[in-house]
Amino acid sequence: MTEILFIVEEEDGGYHAKAVGASIVAHAETREELANNVREAVTDYFGRPQDAPKVAHLHYVHDETIALTDAAAGQPARLSQREEVWQKLRGAILRDDDPYGPAVPPEDWEATR
Repeated sequence: MTEILFIVEEEDGGYHAKAVGASIVAHAETREELANNVREAVTDYFGRPQDAPKVAHLHYVHDETIALTDAAAGQPARLSQREEVWQKLRGAILRDDDPYGPAVPPEDWEATR
């Protein structure tokens, strides 16, 4: 193994890193401290330096909450141009709810008349 991947999530004033495919975790208050704690945790987990990976990738996960309605007016938030196009396609012949299904019901097919 030459590389190891850690998924890093922000938590109450710090960071929590968990390795993918290995039982290694690290906690820290800063990114620099997290990097040092990951190095130490990997070294402790693998024991011998020749068995340990040479590189650790820290993948930072960032969650974001967005408003879906305009709270002041009680109206839905303005849709992007792309979202407006998809709204217009809903229920149309070019609908996106079943892209592999027929565009019209089989009883309306000319071949079955």
